[in-house]
Amino acid sequence: MAGVTYPVRLKSIEDYVRLVNGGPRELVKAERDILDEYAGQILEDIENAWPVDTSTSRDAWTYTIVARQDWMGFVLDNDVDYAEFVHYAGSPASPALWETLLPSTVQAYAPGLLQSLRTEIAVTQRRIAEDKRKGGRGFLSVVQRILRPTRAAFRVTP
Repeated sequence: MAGVTYPVRLKSIEDYVRLVNGGPRELVKAERDILDEYAGQILEDIENAWPVDTSTSRDAWTYTIVARQDWMGFVLDNDVDYAEFVHYAGSPASPALWETLLPSTVQAYAPGLLQSLRTEIAVTQRRIAEDKRKGGRGFLSVVQRILRPTRAAFRVTP
């Protein structure tokens, strides 16, 4: 293994979306933004706890948001070839730091992340239901409205 890849799949969120939506769907932008905010905070905490010699491995941490119907969550990555072996000076080499730091950091944020996502998913579902009641296409209409600003957004007033 070269570097570290740590997937954080939010299976409970996938199940919640299926339950309230009546089937799977992607996360919309507002929901992805919450996931992005929390993943960024988690990454920052990992960087702050990571030992610094040259800062190469600390600065190499990244994350990728995954918001598909079949997999929701994020993946933490560090492509520095020795990142998998990093440990605090004077500490045993095993387990490597990432094996304890990443799970504990994710767990610290999990309650807030899951609650925030559930709350925003409920908001989206209300929008979808309202759109369907008005004869719209539900999810597709809601996503298109989010992605395409209305003409009023471009109105210039003298």
